[in-house]
Amino acid sequence: MIIMNQRKRSSIRSLLATLALGAAMVLALLPATSASAYTAQNSGRPGGIYVTKVQGLHYNACAGTLKTCYNPDVNVPAPYVYRSPALAGNQTVFHMTTLYRWSGSAWVVIATRSELRTLAAGTPGGYVRAENFTLSKAGYYKVGVGFTWLNPTRTHNYGTRVIDFNQAGDYQCVGRFTASCNAQNGYVYLRSPGL
Repeated sequence: MIIMNQRKRSSIRSLLATLALGAAMVLALLPATSASAYTAQNSGRPGGIYVTKVQGLHYNACAGTLKTCYNPDVNVPAPYVYRSPALAGNQTVFHMTTLYRWSGSAWVVIATRSELRTLAAGTPGGYVRAENFTLSKAGYYKVGVGFTWLNPTRTHNYGTRVIDFNQAGDYQCVGRFTASCNAQNGYVYLRSPGL
């Protein structure tokens, strides 16, 4: 029985690693040359997603000291994830957010964060975690998110949805230093506010 449980855990870990790798590959393959080309990829029977604008802002990295220093920051508000119509019981959603930075010739992945979230039977869905990326330098940034709906034991994939925030209106500048932020068609440019 202990060997069976270890094998089951090992197969679940393998499945999660495969899903994470697959979602990372899909996010990495999104068109990088045109920031204005809309991209949505779906497979299987995913649930719906409600997302709001990605926010460009500046974070006080020296709060509580005599110094004031603001770093660029990209905030992805918490998406609302609806249940997949493929399963009536509890569902597990694998959620991954990827942050890209423009290198001068291509979009490069600089950070990836992921989580698992259970959507209870009888509910329409639920919020997944918001992601906040505090950055060390100015630049052009964009975001992609991926979602995979799984059964509670994470052994069956019911659907996947990948969203690339690359349209006009996907980004907004908020906070005190909006003059140091420029929301564009498919990305946000953040520079040091120069304090």
